[in-house]
Amino acid sequence: QVIRIPKVLELIDSQRSVDYLFNLLNHADHEVNEQSLLALSALKSRYKYLKFSDKKVKSRIHLEALVFHDSLSLFFDKQLEKSGMPLAETGTAFVLESVPLVEKDIKRCLGRIFSLLGILYDPDEMQGVFNAVCGSSTETRLNAIEFLDALLDPGIKRLVIPIIEAALSEKLSKDIIRSVDFSKLDLRNLFR
Repeated sequence: QVIRIPKVLELIDSQRSVDYLFNLLNHADHEVNEQSLLALSALKSRYKYLKFSDKKVKSRIHLEALVFHDSLSLFFDKQLEKSGMPLAETGTAFVLESVPLVEKDIKRCLGRIFSLLGILYDPDEMQGVFNAVCGSSTETRLNAIEFLDALLDPGIKRLVIPIIEAALSEKLSKDIIRSVDFSKLDLRNLFR
């Protein structure tokens, strides 16, 4: 029954709703996490005066970046195993569109990151940028990246821009995976 709580809390104009939803982002049930993030986004849109912890949001974006990297790494390693090539080989690239599940995971991860960005910045603006990033026009996607590059603070930019560029890449290579490896990132820079 926990799954219903985010839907209820998103209708309550209260700081306690925001705080409780942030706690639910760590719930064991993935669906509860998703619903909590959507509810936080809805609260941010409806009640602009509520306070959302930048530190918690940035920390969550970092977590999503790590998940994104791990997913890409796992996919790449599995593809290398299937092909029989040595895992140390770096020149190999795999076409992402041949694996719909990976594409779906990447888009979901991007969606969560943009929902979190919508809590830090204007939610409607971030939804528009997300739509542009996921669109089919290369020019529109590049414009969206340029817009984010100008808007985002440096710590968030170092996390988000490489993820978007990796997600937009048609081929997955070890170099792309390295560009989104945030496991050794100094988090103090993220929270400035």
